[in-house]
Amino acid sequence: MKYEGMIYRPPSEADSLILQVAVGCSYNRCTFCHSFQGKQFRIKSFEEIREDIDEAAAYGRIPRVSWQTATHWSFPSRTWCAS
Repeated sequence: MKYEGMIYRPPSEADSLILQVAVGCSYNRCTFCHSFQGKQFRIKSFEEIREDIDEAAAYGRIPRVSWQTATHWSFPSRTWCAS
């Protein structure tokens, strides 16, 4: 898995595979949050995400996957639709 920056794992996701689909935060102006300061927001390419999925598959059955991104609503739907 090729993680960039800090990965925040909520306790409820302790047994989940953390799949980082974006780096940083698309808003990144919240005065209370310093989690992504200094990180340029970008959505990982389909190829990058696919490589991580293929690597994780080598470990066998994965019961849960948590998509790691600060702002999942910033993704265009076509990002997740494969033809």
